[in-house]
Amino acid sequence: MKFRIHQLHLKEPGSKNQDLSLQILQLMPQVVFYMDMNERIYFISNHCYEVFQYDANEILLKDIVHIENLLSVREFLRNIRRNQVNTNLNISLTDRNNNTIPVLFSASYVFNDEMKGFICTAADNKSQANTIEHLEAANNAKSKFLSIIAHDLKSPFNSIVGFSNLLLNQCDLSNTVKTKEYVRYISESSQNAHDLLENLLEWARAHSGRINYQPNMFSLHMIVFEILALLTNTAHKKNIHINVFGIQNLMVFADKNMVRTILRNLLSNAIKYSHKGSGIEIRGFETENSTSITVKDSGIGISEERISKLFQMDEIISMPGTEKEGGTGLGLLLTHEFALINRGDIKVNSKIGEGSEFTLTLPKFMTP
Repeated sequence: MKFRIHQLHLKEPGSKNQDLSLQILQLMPQVVFYMDMNERIYFISNHCYEVFQYDANEILLKDIVHIENLLSVREFLRNIRRNQVNTNLNISLTDRNNNTIPVLFSASYVFNDEMKGFICTAADNKSQANTIEHLEAANNAKSKFLSIIAHDLKSPFNSIVGFSNLLLNQCDLSNTVKTKEYVRYISESSQNAHDLLENLLEWARAHSGRINYQPNMFSLHMIVFEILALLTNTAHKKNIHINVFGIQNLMVFADKNMVRTILRNLLSNAIKYSHKGSGIEIRGFETENSTSITVKDSGIGISEERISKLFQMDEIISMPGTEKEGGTGLGLLLTHEFALINRGDIKVNSKIGEGSEFTLTLPKFMTP
């Protein structure tokens, strides 16, 4: 038989306040029960029956509190009785089938001429535990991510420092061939460090909520040729030809700076992982509501296993280019996040030894 709240004599029997209190307690999503001084449990909220799967109130505290927590709960209740203070305790309860239920447990001591005991509540703590687990995993992933970035950032600076010292201490400046070679190494290493830092700063802004997202309608044509002008020298060094098709009249609704960053990273990667003398194709197309642009190379390609991990922060793998260029994977992570911010997407199609194709799709118009 269910224990009724009016048996606690908290209000005059039959009063409107009592009926309202009963209705509120019975509808509460938390477990609410009364425990007398003999540790007999009387369910109050309807949720108790769903959680514990007992049909009657013929149960004791030891029946619903995990054995490892029983002594701490008893001590907790004694302290509440002595101090008249309502506090919380993280414990595990058990149902009729001995399933463990992590909860945040609290209690208040109630007494009058006819009764003494505790009103107890228990809120499901699974979501909190899952949140903590998720935060710990995210923190570990960030630590791993930052260690990769630190390693890859250290490499170009080692080259800069090393070749600078050679120029200062050992190089005969009259030997212009050797001098130019060292200066070229320094220039390339500086550019690699600059690109990595730029991506890292963009990524940090996106994750700190300080990204300046300002979408508007614009043509992809000008953006693509801006990126081409920026990367022409890099492609020329590897004798890579870049062909562009079908972008003249393509419009998108997106943040122009983010799209510029996405395309810069996609084309930079295509050059980095392409072989000398090969080609890269940039092709645009559209549907009724979206615009897409594809960057396709015939380089080293990506395995199916790695494709599934390309956009995961905890799975970033540093991969050198065909001419040993540095690479962290941060650029691809950033492009994916920027695409999502702009309500778009990036798809990858690739095979080892046959090259890769990255397709960026963005909305053509403002979407609600």
